[in-house]
Amino acid sequence: ELCDGNTRRALEALARDMGFEPTKAEFPDKVSLATAIAEKEFPEEVTEEEAPTE
Repeated sequence: ELCDGNTRRALEALARDMGFEPTKAEFPDKVSLATAIAEKEFPEEVTEEEAPTE
């Protein structure tokens, strides 16, 4: 979802605001950068497979 509406520069700015410095060597494309941002922003997010069913 982060990739859809953002440029790489926008994602890099978001990452810097979150406290880490993205490099092209570490995050070669928008998908890897967006994934890192999501993991940092939502580290304990439960996936659908792990979600309890009611």
